[in-house]
Amino acid sequence: MIFALPAGGAATATCDLTASNGFSGTVTPTCPQPPAGATCTFTPAAVTLTAGGTGTTQLTLQTGAGTPLGRHEFRVRAVSGFHEQEVPMTLDLLSPTLMEAWALVVDASPLAGGSSNLNGILEPGEEVLMVPSWANTGASGVSWTGALTGVSGTGSSYVTLLDNSADYGTVASGTAADCLTATGDCYGLGISLPPTRPAAHWDFQTTETLPDTGVMNWNLHVGGSFTDVPSTHAFYRFIETLLHSGITGGCTTTEYCPGGKVTRAQMAIFLARAMAGSDAAIPSTGYRYDCSGGGQSVFNDIPPTAAYCRHVHYILTQGVTGGCTPTQYCPNGFITRGQMAIFLARILAGSDAAVPSAYSDPNTGRSYDCNPGSPQIQFTDAGPSTVFCRHAHYIWARGIVDGCAADQYCPGGRVLRSAMAKFLTNAFAPLLYHP
Repeated sequence: MIFALPAGGAATATCDLTASNGFSGTVTPTCPQPPAGATCTFTPAAVTLTAGGTGTTQLTLQTGAGTPLGRHEFRVRAVSGFHEQEVPMTLDLLSPTLMEAWALVVDASPLAGGSSNLNGILEPGEEVLMVPSWANTGASGVSWTGALTGVSGTGSSYVTLLDNSADYGTVASGTAADCLTATGDCYGLGISLPPTRPAAHWDFQTTETLPDTGVMNWNLHVGGSFTDVPSTHAFYRFIETLLHSGITGGCTTTEYCPGGKVTRAQMAIFLARAMAGSDAAIPSTGYRYDCSGGGQSVFNDIPPTAAYCRHVHYILTQGVTGGCTPTQYCPNGFITRGQMAIFLARILAGSDAAVPSAYSDPNTGRSYDCNPGSPQIQFTDAGPSTVFCRHAHYIWARGIVDGCAADQYCPGGRVLRSAMAKFLTNAFAPLLYHP
């Protein structure tokens, strides 16, 4: 759900709660980490559900003077004892003036006289077109021109502003416009080849100013992060996006190891970071666990001091996965494509019970039916008799992943770090360039 509000504004939304898997009890909704300066209020503050029953609560999101303009990702958490479920939310806090930074595209169209591979990622040695989009939140059409006023941050000395002005034409009220579509007059950036990459994760910033106090400090990622993932690699953009989003780093400071197999411990880290929004947002304590020295763990093979203790317990509390046995997690076991399908389907649908046996996606046009009496399946090796039929077909129908062949999913195949990047990027949709 997305809240689009002016600074200081408030909005309400109805949160529907459904008891599944025989659950009954009192559920308390919270916003564990609301946007800075914002508050969440639920009415009623708690909802009592009977087995199979439903209930609602009204969420009021109030922004404040300390809430920065731009996009904020946060989550609503429903808690009942050791049961927890989270839903992602987005707040777009709009300027009280006329415009709001909307989107950013880099290196997708050629810059006159520039040199780049047009793969949508800025890389050392390239000269690229930078195309922002701005939305007009005012009551009437407005003509805008913009200017870039400087470069700062990591490796900024290697960046040159080749064209520091842009023209957005006349932008109608309630619409967004980019400079390329409107007039063709956009910004140009060049970045030279440094003798040594200044940082494994290299970002720099440039400030765009529009009339009526429209200001955006754009954060620009520089690709070519790993020596073993060239720009021609099939999973290059997915890997760069995961790095930039803080979901994963490399296996070393310079390599990603795209052919490496993903362990259950590693996948817990990736999924927890993607679900929580950042590594810092993953709690170190919760029901039945305390991931600190002298603490306790649900699993006897996950020490409380293990680097992945809180990540494992976080996805456990979210209902994504349990252990390989009631008392063990098997952190060094490798993840299969079938297991990955189950994890992602549960996250996307909200729970295992919510993963449909039959589904038709309105966006991709893909559909399936895993009911044994009327099967309609894409993958012959993930049929109605398999435990992951609905999970594999659900993420396929959602456009998250394809099979290993036209009619094969290969559920027993190991998930490689390269493919994992595609799974997670498609499922969670992090952006490489954005306001």
